[in-house]
Amino acid sequence: VKLNDAIIEEWNFRFGFVVPGSTNAWEQQIQSATNTKTESDDPSPSPPMDAKFLSGNVTIDTYFYDGDDLMATKCMRIYYD
Repeated sequence: VKLNDAIIEEWNFRFGFVVPGSTNAWEQQIQSATNTKTESDDPSPSPPMDAKFLSGNVTIDTYFYDGDDLMATKCMRIYYD
């Protein structure tokens, strides 16, 4: 996940064998945190970033590999109403 082209989060997923010629689907839901602080001893929650600031400035880049070979990429720019 990038904000103004700077990486702010990164998730890595590994999948097992996929049957050649098969059809597969991937669904992902991302929900914003209500508390962005990582210190468990701090009881005061931090509000999420303002949607007006984030809208159009956040991209989610996805890379698909077969071993070390890059097979495909996808980039989505996120806009909020």
